[in-house]
Amino acid sequence: MPAVLQYELEAPVTDEVIDRDELGRLASWHWEMRGSPEGGQGEDWFWAEEELRRQRLAAGNEPDEI
Repeated sequence: MPAVLQYELEAPVTDEVIDRDELGRLASWHWEMRGSPEGGQGEDWFWAEEELRRQRLAAGNEPDEI
């Protein structure tokens, strides 16, 4: 994994930046799309956080606003 991407993945997510309800809905959707496997829900939350960051970047937000 490139060092830059690794840094972005480790960036903290705050309540002010990402709505926790939105995050929960997206994580649940991802879990269901993966076939609702037992365990590993942290993977879905992590994926959802990154997906919301990507969406905000694609919408034109600056990295420090994410």
